[in-house]
Amino acid sequence: MAAVSADVTRERETETMKKCLCGLMAAVLLAGTVLAANHTCPAAAMTDVAHDAWYHTAVDWVLSNGVMSGFGASRFGPDATLTRAQVVQVLYNKEGQPALNGAAHSFSDVPVNQWYNNAVTWASSRGIVSGYGGGVFKPDDPVTIEQVFVILWNYEGNPPLTGDADAVGPHSEWAGNAIGWAQATGLMDNMPFDRVTDPASRAQTAQMLMNLARS
Repeated sequence: MAAVSADVTRERETETMKKCLCGLMAAVLLAGTVLAANHTCPAAAMTDVAHDAWYHTAVDWVLSNGVMSGFGASRFGPDATLTRAQVVQVLYNKEGQPALNGAAHSFSDVPVNQWYNNAVTWASSRGIVSGYGGGVFKPDDPVTIEQVFVILWNYEGNPPLTGDADAVGPHSEWAGNAIGWAQATGLMDNMPFDRVTDPASRAQTAQMLMNLARS
């Protein structure tokens, strides 16, 4: 246990040092100086991600790991919401965009030439997401926080329920198991939100993904 505690302490110290370095980089960049070392802190290049924002470390993590990207080279859009297509694309990126090996989907609203076709095919073939009645996926529908929890719960293989969904507040009955798991796993840590039925922002999703990777 002592070794584990030491590892956690070192990781937190590294994150703190990296965040401070990112803040310094951002200040220097604003002054007009180009730093080659900026490549070690992608969030510093995002003009809408303050170095003291609660989501700074999470944004830096998703950018560094190629899980999410910004809107161009200098804007992340932390408050923007995500669609169903975007969420499955994020997870597909996280997996390294694996080969589909002949897998296919039957959704009439996901053309094969769309940018999210491979991600939807991969996610649906693994049972991470499913469609709606009538053979549609509704790729442009925005997702809520509880929907992201369900998608991540499916992504992890539906682990046993160990948390208390009711302690989180009002939620949809179908999301209860995923919410309980998310609470017990720490997916909600360091992520401000009012209700899990609210739309999920890009910043919140980045935080959930980083929390999941470190759980």
